[in-house]
Amino acid sequence: MSDNEWDDEDALPAPKVLMTCRVTKDYIPDTNKKGEWNTLTLLQDSIVYVLDKEPKGAPPGFWMGESKEFCGIFPGGMTYIVPINENEA
Repeated sequence: MSDNEWDDEDALPAPKVLMTCRVTKDYIPDTNKKGEWNTLTLLQDSIVYVLDKEPKGAPPGFWMGESKEFCGIFPGGMTYIVPINENEA
């Protein structure tokens, strides 16, 4: 196999998206890390994909998600986001 070929055996499964949300107000974290976790900066009207509402080792109340190709944690609940759609778990 050449270096340019994709090997499906090495592929990681895509994470399941629990819900898609729109950011209602900016969240600018005071640090890029909280423990082992990267924190997401959320800007108003951005889209965030919620991947886990109780990520292991994250501070209480923080969710894990992806926005603008970055993955990390952010304050959960509806303080900064509103659901656009909720996928069935």
